[in-house]
Amino acid sequence: IQPPTTPETAAIATAQLLDAIKSWILTYVVISEEQATILAVWVLHTYVLNASDITPYIHITAPEKESGKSLLMDVLAAVACNPIRSGGMTAAALVRIVDRHHPTLFLDEMDAAMGGDKEFAEAQRGILNEGFHRGGRFFKCDGQNHDLREFDVFSCKCFAGIGKLPDTVTSRSIVIEMRRKLQTEVVAPFRQRAAKIAAAPLKSSL
Repeated sequence: IQPPTTPETAAIATAQLLDAIKSWILTYVVISEEQATILAVWVLHTYVLNASDITPYIHITAPEKESGKSLLMDVLAAVACNPIRSGGMTAAALVRIVDRHHPTLFLDEMDAAMGGDKEFAEAQRGILNEGFHRGGRFFKCDGQNHDLREFDVFSCKCFAGIGKLPDTVTSRSIVIEMRRKLQTEVVAPFRQRAAKIAAAPLKSSL
């Protein structure tokens, strides 16, 4: 996709880019055309966050396990801007990474995390409660002297899980509900190394 030179060519290039992202998503996961369109726009949004004062979260859910939630996160992370997965992070690392790098943050198994380690759950909840708007801050005691420090937590975020989330998080989210793939539905296998190579031209255009 060539760089646009006028508003008209910019509109055409953007439409082509959104179609390409949508096709990328539907190559690997079974979701509706409407869901793929929403996610394509969100992926583009991750690259222009500096132009926004608000960012909607993507909440991937399903009525049962093994419906492709983690797979969809992998597919989105392959093309999103500055993606970071939260797996294995401590609460301290999580808030510092968001504050310093403002990544597109991917949080898997949200329901388990919310009911797990108390410190991590509180950090995650605080980041989500305040991180949807520019200037959103999370306050945490830091260092040996437990000095109160504020962290800038405004960034794009996508999370997955089964079960009910806090209303403050749900109200800031676009819900993508998935289902198990039928035997008649065929998608390409998602392999990390091959997908990284395939996604490179799309990321360059983004």
